Amino acid sequence: MLFRSTLAVGRLELSRDLTVPDSPVRIKSKVMYSGGKEAVNRKVFLEVDGQRLAEKTLNIKLQPAGEASVEFEYRPKSIGSQLLSIVLGDDNLPGDNRADAALSVVPALPVLLIDGDPNPKLFRRETFFAKAALSATSNDAPWVRADVQDQADFDTTTLDNYEVVLLANVSELTDAQATAVKLYVQRGGGLIVALGDKVNADNYNRLLYADGNSLLPARLESIERDKRARDNENGEPPGIRVRPDSLELPWMRPFNGANGVDFLNTRFESWWIVTPFDGHPAADVVDPPGAVADNANVAIDDEQKPVDVSTPLVPAYLTTGAPLLVTRKYGRGAVILMTSAIDRDWGTLPTQRDFVPFLHELIFFLAAQKSSRNVEVGMPLILPVAADFPYRQHVFVGPGETEFAAEQAGDELRPLVRLSDTRLPGTYELRRKGEPVVGQNERRRESFVVNFDRGESDLTPLERGDKIVLSKDKRMSFVNTQQELKQQMFSDNSSMEFWKFLLFI
Repeated sequence: MLFRSTLAVGRLELSRDLTVPDSPVRIKSKVMYSGGKEAVNRKVFLEVDGQRLAEKTLNIKLQPAGEASVEFEYRPKSIGSQLLSIVLGDDNLPGDNRADAALSVVPALPVLLIDGDPNPKLFRRETFFAKAALSATSNDAPWVRADVQDQADFDTTTLDNYEVVLLANVSELTDAQATAVKLYVQRGGGLIVALGDKVNADNYNRLLYADGNSLLPARLESIERDKRARDNENGEPPGIRVRPDSLELPWMRPFNGANGVDFLNTRFESWWIVTPFDGHPAADVVDPPGAVADNANVAIDDEQKPVDVSTPLVPAYLTTGAPLLVTRKYGRGAVILMTSAIDRDWGTLPTQRDFVPFLHELIFFLAAQKSSRNVEVGMPLILPVAADFPYRQHVFVGPGETEFAAEQAGDELRPLVRLSDTRLPGTYELRRKGEPVVGQNERRRESFVVNFDRGESDLTPLERGDKIVLSKDKRMSFVNTQQELKQQMFSDNSSMEFWKFLLFI
């Protein structure tokens, strides 16, 4: 073999792609070892924009054909785009000794809270706990800037001033409000729908669910309550909890038993039974004029166009088996449906220490949906930009300093810059044409990553049985040495023919 053994870094997993200064981001990956016969020790490093952080170094030991999980925590200090990398020393196959992910660091995120149960007593308002958690008066530098509007004063013309909107026990929406909310999410906004006792299920199902082809990821059925009147046999107080093994998505894992503080202790006394949409949207369903596909390939105009919606995911279940959270992509934005209340009426969530980070994770997850910084090969890179962004003066620069034109996308309210040609995996930057190399503290570029299949790094030799299976139809044969390979390649009776493949294409 040309290479006897190799180490490879798996794909990076960020707890969030978007954050604010001094907010912790967890960076996870795996290091795989293949092709060797003896255990090895290696150092694993964290780099930020190519600069190795000396204090972020791990020592791992790997057994043959083994792997080790690695995790770092990083708190960015400045605003802007950053490239995070987990790196090993070089080995026989250096191309897979690093993995990258792009992180966007922004100022405090503006969030709009719509209160569906206003009350003269401040602490009885539906949004009281959420507002206090997100924008505490004692915090001089909040990560989120939250504004509150009563349901009766809901002004949809202000939606584009906010990254995320929270509907807190809002009883119902008018047709015009529903249209505005859907268009807001479709263009890249984030929406949290926290249910409660005021919610009119018929209104939500008609205007926002529409048989699963619209904004809501689930149909509202009925309110369920925990009817236990006394402590159970384990001495625990009444109330349904979150099922720990359901917290599998990266932004929910911090609240499982191993990492969370007290999220799993939350007792839910009431919740809505919902039915997540299970199927594919009808091809002829359209949303309001101006609809844009999720990949931003369709420009906004006066015609009705289909809106791309994803299959719903359930990031958290209750111990009853009922969903607590249901989410889906809608156009360029996303929505999270929370089946219990955001205040104290239906459970103890606002009294838990994990309540503040829980709200932050929901908001950061939704706000990150409007851009596409970490994608698979073939998926477009997308970044929101200012209305006066000079597209012709910018280029995307990919692997090998290959330049690509910056494409104009989006609309007047949500302008975007896009790169559609991402056939080359690796790191990309959006730069101004002719921009000189700048120092670390003067970085003005936007970073992106196009991921590739890292399974190709596995150099574990095939067993004899594997070779027999692969060669039984005589389309594949094996050689033992490089010299034998060369002879087979250049011999007159080489059976390597491509006409069949060309004809098929």
